Amino acid sequence: MFFTPWLLTASAMANDQSRVDSPPSFTQVLPQVKTLQGQVQGQISLAVMASDGAWLWHYQGQTSVALMSTFKPFACAKLLNDFEQGRVSKEHKVMVEADTLQAYSPVAKDWLNQAVSYQQACEATLRTSDNTAANIVLEGIGGPQGLTGFFRDIGDNRSRLDDIEPKLNQVALGETNNTSHAIALVQSLQRLTFGRVLTTGSQEQLLTWMKANQVSDNLLRASLPEGWRIADRSGAGKQGDRGIIAVVWPDNTGGYSQPVIMAIYIQHAKADMAQLDQAIAAIGASLFNVMLN
Repeated sequence: MFFTPWLLTASAMANDQSRVDSPPSFTQVLPQVKTLQGQVQGQISLAVMASDGAWLWHYQGQTSVALMSTFKPFACAKLLNDFEQGRVSKEHKVMVEADTLQAYSPVAKDWLNQAVSYQQACEATLRTSDNTAANIVLEGIGGPQGLTGFFRDIGDNRSRLDDIEPKLNQVALGETNNTSHAIALVQSLQRLTFGRVLTTGSQEQLLTWMKANQVSDNLLRASLPEGWRIADRSGAGKQGDRGIIAVVWPDNTGGYSQPVIMAIYIQHAKADMAQLDQAIAAIGASLFNVMLN
């Protein structure tokens, strides 16, 4: 089944009674999504969820996708949770040595032979997707297994990380290591940013880091209506893969007014990266247009 209709829960009754938004009719974007899927010669999966968990819409949302760099907000959320629980000290620092530097390290390349905190590493990896910084965060939370355990702890039985950067980006067709699916990812991001897993302060810190993202301008940010806000993290794989997860806040001047969580993934495509970016931007534009109307 390529499309599942709205999944409504009792939490819809908990909405602010001064304004109860009806779920946007995202079904109308499906013809375009299927056309784009043919153009990039890959598989497109997407999911959109209300910030209060009241509804969830998806297209091929239970199809396996490579996590790629979209694991990074979840790793930083795990770190923030560890800070809260006293499992990791905010003051702890890690020495950056030459043999730990990864090829894509726009920030960490200047950290060589310096001691950096886990918070510095989270800021760097969520702002620039720095891979050395991401590995520092993973080290602090118990490695890929620590993140997988965190997914399980918050009720996500699908998402898993098995490797560090850059190996985690090499996900072959049919492989389960380093994968998730769009539904699991929007549900987990909703729990972390609007649920009760993290304190309000930690939620705000995670979203602040994600809002400062500098490397996803060609994706959803390229289509974001004026006055809207976004906190996002993109990822690129080695097998024609591209993906993004995001929290989006409309400007409340019309249409659907509540924040939503989005996940869009393209897998095993034949198109180049620029074309994949354009496809995600186009899907985003259509989703935003539905919310506006």
